[in-house]
Amino acid sequence: MEKVLISPDGRIPSPKILLVGLGESAQLTYDKLYTAGCTILETLSEIECTDFAYDIPGSGRCELEVPKMAVAMVSGIFESGVVKRGDAVSDMVVLSNSTFFDEVVLGMHEFKVSARGRVTVDIVADAEPGGTV
Repeated sequence: MEKVLISPDGRIPSPKILLVGLGESAQLTYDKLYTAGCTILETLSEIECTDFAYDIPGSGRCELEVPKMAVAMVSGIFESGVVKRGDAVSDMVVLSNSTFFDEVVLGMHEFKVSARGRVTVDIVADAEPGGTV
């Protein structure tokens, strides 16, 4: 869970990039993904960032199921304790390459159904290559 915040100096169209270490992909677990979601939101809250994008690390590089990986990450973000009911995360985007896009969308839908009003989640899928959820 080592964290590094970098500025890409215009090389990538983003003012900041947060890297969170999760270890080797073969050792990745749903619990680590959940904890990563918590860590990401806690860090972004500390730097007052409410617009962010993230991907599901390890997709296709480990034995875990991608929809469950997506649920673990987004659950960690929303259950971190940083976001309280009524707080707004103004824009959260999940990035996915086209290979795992449908599986990530399925995971986001599963989270939305399980959240049942505890949080508001809009799922808008952009099916462009390298799409976002």
